[in-house]
Amino acid sequence: MEKFKEMNINQKYDENNMDRESFLEKYMKIFNKIISETGNYNYDIVEFYGVILCYLNFYDYDNFSNIINELFKSKTEDLFEILLIYNSHFKYHSINQNYDFFNKFIE
Repeated sequence: MEKFKEMNINQKYDENNMDRESFLEKYMKIFNKIISETGNYNYDIVEFYGVILCYLNFYDYDNFSNIINELFKSKTEDLFEILLIYNSHFKYHSINQNYDFFNKFIE
């Protein structure tokens, strides 16, 4: 997760981590299990959710939106850091939010 974060901070490696193959969708059950057990892990929140949200934005937008909303309520600063670091992965589906979300993001 740390290496993936580093690759996303350094935008020159951006194209190296953009594979979106249809066979990766078969890992949805594993991602859902990991998400359901989030409290059991002691990972850096930005790295952990960065990987999760990059995957979900392409393969499960409903779950992606739910996690975005939950993080906005409970970990706003971390969410914004995730959005800034991993922004190139969130181009497949827009982040549907309200004025308050974008206003806080800009602040």
